Amino acid sequence: MAVKKKNVIVNFFTKDWDKRDIIEKLGLAGFYVIATYGTYQGIKYIIAWNKARKIKEEIATAESIDPPTYTPIQYDIYAQGLHTAMEWADDEEAIRTINKQLLNNTDVLKVIESYQNLFDSDLATDYNTDLDRDDFWNGDEIEKYVNKPLRANGVTIQF
Repeated sequence: MAVKKKNVIVNFFTKDWDKRDIIEKLGLAGFYVIATYGTYQGIKYIIAWNKARKIKEEIATAESIDPPTYTPIQYDIYAQGLHTAMEWADDEEAIRTINKQLLNNTDVLKVIESYQNLFDSDLATDYNTDLDRDDFWNGDEIEKYVNKPLRANGVTIQF
């Protein structure tokens, strides 16, 4: 009996498309959609996990040079503030104010980590999406509101 079930499954995937009825076509299409989506989510998870692992390694290295300035909750607050500042309309001054508070590379890495954990999004990607590199009125917004305040504090991490 188990051999017959195996043949049914093998036949389901090897049967010519033209010989299938509508239910079989829909079932096979649904299977491929679900398998593709599952593969996409798996790859997305692996990439996020790898990125989080690299950030943790960078934080460990940075902490040996510069200890964190704030508590973990404060980094979450900064990450939330950055997200809110970029969410609807860009509040560049809020972004600049938060970046002025980050005093070393460890602080920046901890905000990046908090941002990733809270919003499942990459801070650098969001900066590049929401702030312009060549704004007609403001020039390079990332340089003006992110990199310049960080450099003023001696931070070497740039976006």
